[in-house]
Amino acid sequence: MKRERILMISDYPPLNGGGLSININELKHVLSETNDVEIITSRVEDDFTSNTEYQNYIYSKNKLVLFCKLVRQIIKSKVIIINFTFSYRFLSCISLLVSKVLCKKIVFVFHTTLKHLEYNRLKNRKILKRVIFKILKKFINNNVDNVVFTKTQKEELQINGIKKIDIRPMPVIFKSEYSVSNIEKDIDIIYIGEISELKGIKYLIDFLKNTTYNVVIIGNGNDYQKLKEEFANKKNIELLKTISHNSVIEYLKRSKYIFFPCVNDSWGRVVFEAMYTQTGIITITNSSGVIETLDSEQYLLISPPFEREKIEGMLINDKTSTIKNLEYAISKNNIYKENWINKLKYL
Repeated sequence: MKRERILMISDYPPLNGGGLSININELKHVLSETNDVEIITSRVEDDFTSNTEYQNYIYSKNKLVLFCKLVRQIIKSKVIIINFTFSYRFLSCISLLVSKVLCKKIVFVFHTTLKHLEYNRLKNRKILKRVIFKILKKFINNNVDNVVFTKTQKEELQINGIKKIDIRPMPVIFKSEYSVSNIEKDIDIIYIGEISELKGIKYLIDFLKNTTYNVVIIGNGNDYQKLKEEFANKKNIELLKTISHNSVIEYLKRSKYIFFPCVNDSWGRVVFEAMYTQTGIITITNSSGVIETLDSEQYLLISPPFEREKIEGMLINDKTSTIKNLEYAISKNNIYKENWINKLKYL
């Protein structure tokens, strides 16, 4: 079978861009099995050039040089995969315009939800984001393969006038590092993610009030200070700001349950990582993102307010249940992987 050339566009830094960067890197590995894949990025970290895993990324600090490299790569490629968020969008928008002009096959991947137009780190630029989205809409409604990960995203975009949308969950690759053999689960509950309203910070605070459980919270964000003021002096609660992905996995392996209260999330790969590390999942009735892709047996559903009797006795880590979760996650992601590979064949 002929190997096609695919160019992936990313405005997120490849080393420390959180789940989004990891998703993009893993999608490259998946697609590289049958295609020749390159990634061009507009933002990198200081230690970028010394990291061998990312030496093949295309990048320049000079915007004009970066643009010239972008045009050259688009010309050479058959398919352009544009990874889009509303927070960082320089390369994404330029790539869409150039790819349209050059009549390339475009896959436009939304790594965000439209609620981020109303609430995110750049609230004061809300009007600018709305204008950008209206312009984008005109481009991506014509001969563009628009991809989202969940039904929640699709419904949001359809309401706002995006027509052709395909739900295509992002593969989360199972690696040997997820193995939990001979590891003691000494953390009762872990929370991993941005500390913000959209990620369910108020539910996290309600959940942790008066708790005697051994809890670890990993993340940073607009509401981190609020969380710190509430729980910094609690001996049973450990607060960690952003740490490496490998360290996150080590904490997950030691955890009995992950609490995922997110009220607006495009994906939430950490839920699949929890299943890989045989960590139980607790969520709430209005959670979004990856929870949509799971069967009800894969998680514990609790509703706010969090009365003590509802969660008392919950932390009995069921080995049989978590092994089933592991098998489920591997099976699901094999399907996601094949879906991505097959869809690109018929563009």
